[in-house]
Amino acid sequence: MLFAYPVELIKDDNNTVRAIFPDVPEAITFGDDEDEVLLHACDALETALAMEVDEKQKLPRPSPAKGRRTVAQGRLSRRIDEHLYRPPNSRIVL
Repeated sequence: MLFAYPVELIKDDNNTVRAIFPDVPEAITFGDDEDEVLLHACDALETALAMEVDEKQKLPRPSPAKGRRTVAQGRLSRRIDEHLYRPPNSRIVL
């Protein structure tokens, strides 16, 4: 199961674009333009979610997009699915 997290793009004063995820505040990144920041946003989201999985924290559910752009995690989807749906007291094997 892939979750698509809403991302907000904010133009900074220094002519860069910042990407933030309201549901995953640890995932923040920058880029020279919207295309570049969206590429970095995928990595930032996956890194932040991987930290949650590694620390055995409850993963945030994505809020409704409501017209906002979204970014879906890719390579972590198996690990996240296992984290969300594994039996109690079981371990994830990476």
